[in-house]
Amino acid sequence: MSPSESELRASLRAGEGDRLDADAVVAQARTARRDRRRNQAAIGGAVVAVLAVGGVITGVQVSHKDHTQAAGPSPQLTVACPASAPIVPQSFAAATGPLFPDDVTAIKVCVYDVDRLTNSKDVDGPAARSYAQRFNALPVKGKMICPQFLTQITIAMLPVTPHGVAPTVVGKVGGCGTTSNGTGARDAGQLLAELQVGSSGSPIPTVPGHTLSHGPGPS
Repeated sequence: MSPSESELRASLRAGEGDRLDADAVVAQARTARRDRRRNQAAIGGAVVAVLAVGGVITGVQVSHKDHTQAAGPSPQLTVACPASAPIVPQSFAAATGPLFPDDVTAIKVCVYDVDRLTNSKDVDGPAARSYAQRFNALPVKGKMICPQFLTQITIAMLPVTPHGVAPTVVGKVGGCGTTSNGTGARDAGQLLAELQVGSSGSPIPTVPGHTLSHGPGPS
């Protein structure tokens, strides 16, 4: 513990260090005490500043986190059916490509009677991926002679992927159910009928019971 000013003066007057200047010693003691207090104040101010900066950073992080949570997941892309029935694309000679992309996440199914939109349905998740795989797994359209059993029903399917909407897949219910997106073609009568029933609740078209053939020949 540092001696007080009165103790320092009494000690000096008692003969201890009678060659020293008492005022100088007292002034030096005051200066040391002042410096000590100043250092303590500076340290305390630095600690407060560090805590304040830490609080600001933490507040910004929490605010950013809360904003991110409040924003939630990105909204799913909204796809609307065409106003009128699309025409089945005329496929190229070697239309062997897939009808649906591998990364499909949803399919907008649009059902038309003649040219009028009558029903629509959103198929997403595993069901969308399953339908896409089933369509793509069908044999590439060949020269099969299809039964002359056509309807006025057109089904347009709009594939949704993480990158946007892929080319529309269009098929006609009845006959072989020719379905194309312009670069791939399949005979998908059964799958089209399933989608029609699932979208509108109407009965599956009855396909004539005779066997399909690849050309004229003996029955």
